[in-house]
Amino acid sequence: MAFAGYSVTLKGMADERVDRIAWWVVAANLFNAVWLFLWHYEPFPFKLIAMLGLLASLLVVYLRLRVGIRVAQTGRPVRRPRRWSARSWACWRWGGG
Repeated sequence: MAFAGYSVTLKGMADERVDRIAWWVVAANLFNAVWLFLWHYEPFPFKLIAMLGLLASLLVVYLRLRVGIRVAQTGRPVRRPRRWSARSWACWRWGGG
């Protein structure tokens, strides 16, 4: 819902990243709705096809957003992975110190 809201704003309409992924996000949502329906009523092979379609469309969104790929001009990653130790994860999860 946040993506849909952002994509209809003036800033979202001017954003090139939104143009690259908009139809793939729609496809992912449709695959998700089909999978949810099939989860209730149909046999496993049809569910698997819907899940693979969902995975493929989300993979395309991930690749088109170029998450984690280095920017040519700066040489810095778009998003750096965060290193988590067991202690930092426990502190984050349970608010300990």
